Amino acid sequence: MNLNEMKKKTPTTGWFTFDKSGVEIELRYESPAETRMRAERCTEIVNGRERANNEKAMEEFAGLIISWRGLTLGKASELMNLELPADADLTAGVPCTKENKLALIVEAWGFENWVGQKCTSLADFVAAKREAERKNSQPSPSGGSPAA
Repeated sequence: MNLNEMKKKTPTTGWFTFDKSGVEIELRYESPAETRMRAERCTEIVNGRERANNEKAMEEFAGLIISWRGLTLGKASELMNLELPADADLTAGVPCTKENKLALIVEAWGFENWVGQKCTSLADFVAAKREAERKNSQPSPSGGSPAA
């Protein structure tokens, strides 16, 4: 038996709830080897010395976020210091764009650490998958058959 031959070929993803905000974030698991490769890609040589390219590192790190649901302008304003117009619709959904992912990583206290902890915890992804399977196998409240 060779474990290297059994490594999963497709990304492992899962949905997680951030903090008490109720915002659900879909993340991609990152193995230790992938973390090391990302660190290498974000290292550059300047004046004969290695240094981290923090901007590139944050952009790549934000790429671990696949999607989100439930992030409204109101919730974003609780996570980041935003200046909103008086007539802003706080219930408007915030699109999951590269720029918005990066803004949350860089500006929302605790979000970067939370993403880093979740994305490197395979146990969390296994638990999320089991929970999703459990929910999908339960009958619907209307008494119909389990979700497909």
